Amino acid sequence: INYFNHIGPCAVAFSGGVDSAFLLHAAREALGENLLAVTAVFPYTLNRDSQTAEAVARHLGVPWKRLSLPFPEALAMNPENRCYICKKTMMGAITVAALAEGFATVVDGTRSDDEEKRRPGTAALRELGIQSPLRDCAVERATVRRFLSLSGLDAVASRSDTCLLTRLPFGTEVDLGALRAIEAAEDLLLDLGFRDVRVRKHGPLARIEVRSEDREKLFSGPVEAALLEKLRESGYDRITVDLEGYRET
Repeated sequence: INYFNHIGPCAVAFSGGVDSAFLLHAAREALGENLLAVTAVFPYTLNRDSQTAEAVARHLGVPWKRLSLPFPEALAMNPENRCYICKKTMMGAITVAALAEGFATVVDGTRSDDEEKRRPGTAALRELGIQSPLRDCAVERATVRRFLSLSGLDAVASRSDTCLLTRLPFGTEVDLGALRAIEAAEDLLLDLGFRDVRVRKHGPLARIEVRSEDREKLFSGPVEAALLEKLRESGYDRITVDLEGYRET
């Protein structure tokens, strides 16, 4: 709270994930109404993530702005530096939107224990002068999870997720229609009770990832039939299950 008292009114780059929910709660406690949550939405952003962001902001009583952004042409072939390009584009747009609303400072939810090699977009934050209060105050994952559990925010916020571009191999031409088909298949699995899922696209092949303890359920009659129908409707000729299971990336 002292951190926010020092920097004053600000805009929070808000994904709706647990880290940014913790950050938004702390900012609201310190700044009250002198605060804005901004959620940037690209054509490859998961709909469930933007919906969660709106729900958390409303739950906390913080003004919320959805910022719809076009597809960056630099990402057309899903390059290996996609996270950097995305973060630079996103945070630049959020900074402009925040200034238009009267907020000169933008903060994000990067923690002190976030490894830059796993978050290559961190370099873009430095270049744009984005402040990261959780990192600056040495807040780690365990602290965030514990607070959200005690406050009940974990029932509203979501775990940080990766965008739909991660479902494609690097160097693959991005087809937005195919990404939405992937999202629909993942949403179906979540609706069927799976906790963590990924559907990856490799040309005409769909590769499904679930937790190892959930794999048996994947092959139950109703689940298997519903998933096969959904993926075949989306044009997949072959559907496989990854024996290594779910991976967050």
